[in-house]
Amino acid sequence: MRRVPGLPATIPLLVAILLVTATSGSAADVSFASAVAPALVETCSGCHGDDRPRSGFSVTTFAQLMRGGRSGPAILAGKGAESLLVKKIKGTDIEGQRMPIGRPPLSADLIASIEQWIDQGAKLDALSAQDTLAAVASAGRVRAMPHDELLKHRFEAAEKLWRRALPDEQPIVEPRDGLVVIGNAKATDMASAAVAGEKAAAAVRRLLVNGDAPLVKGGMAVFVFTKPVDYSEFWEVVLHDERPKGLVANAGMIGDVAYGAFVFTAANIEAFAAEQIAAAALVARGVPAWFAGGAGRMAAMKVAPKAPVVKAWRREPFEHLQRLESAEDYFDGRAGPVAIAGIGGGFIPSIAKSESRLRAFIEAIDAGASFDKAFADVFKESPQSLFAAWAAKEWKKPAAKSAGR
Repeated sequence: MRRVPGLPATIPLLVAILLVTATSGSAADVSFASAVAPALVETCSGCHGDDRPRSGFSVTTFAQLMRGGRSGPAILAGKGAESLLVKKIKGTDIEGQRMPIGRPPLSADLIASIEQWIDQGAKLDALSAQDTLAAVASAGRVRAMPHDELLKHRFEAAEKLWRRALPDEQPIVEPRDGLVVIGNAKATDMASAAVAGEKAAAAVRRLLVNGDAPLVKGGMAVFVFTKPVDYSEFWEVVLHDERPKGLVANAGMIGDVAYGAFVFTAANIEAFAAEQIAAAALVARGVPAWFAGGAGRMAAMKVAPKAPVVKAWRREPFEHLQRLESAEDYFDGRAGPVAIAGIGGGFIPSIAKSESRLRAFIEAIDAGASFDKAFADVFKESPQSLFAAWAAKEWKKPAAKSAGR
């Protein structure tokens, strides 16, 4: 089976095997994210991805893995030896061929750990059932690697990502503390971007993180593009889509790389750096895009309040609310990244009225709480109910201004 695009070549199956053998034969729980997901992505996704998966069985997400294929469920929680997945990778008591087809069998230790994980309940221990297994495996590596090792790995992976997206654009690489700035702006502009990024990262860390912990374990990358067309090329190659109209910055996770990206403009460099660094810090923790984008805007408004783009952002929430068909379009991403960021820049500051709330929220996430649990504990209501109350107030503002004329 072929290697899956996006799975870093620097993290081969051997890593998964080493992680697995650390728990094999013990009573300790086998981690799906650290041990099982990397093996499934490496050995199974080539034939059982989303592109016409064999036998209708896809391992693209945990939900699809547990659903099984045309032969029925692949996994019977609590019954490893009876699970079709285990039978297929062992090549025993099955119809057809052993898996993976045309490749050496998985090691006995790895198979034993997969079977043990199923015996222990087949639990997902990172992100959600709808996230890709590649993302889950990345979360497992983040958890398993020490900060300095992950930092080196992410910086190298970020440079490879740039070369994959823009092979003809030789970048300038500016490593900083917990941050690498990579871009094709002229040298003086890249130096400015690196300084702004370093200052923004320090300011954002003070806003979001208690104590001396790093802003993001393993650091992050910031991609800086001199022309919108370069940003569009990055978006098309890496994210497999056209760059949405009007979008000049975004944050995300690609493989193991937590990143922020934006088109360089000198007047807004601090604002964009703070926005994307804060958003990337949250995306790296598995936080939904609507929350990460809004928190990024909130951070930028505090770090660079006089930037021209920040003044424009303050007008955006109501403008985008007018075009929003439903709250669910905001929460599930259908409104699009431009509208989600614009609305979030008003909504998130309205519920996180102080940095202490955001820090408490992140502290809960870092302690292992799910997003829903952390949100409920810190903000006391559901996102939907808080959004409805905030939106109702926003709708009243234009009417109040008109009445006061």
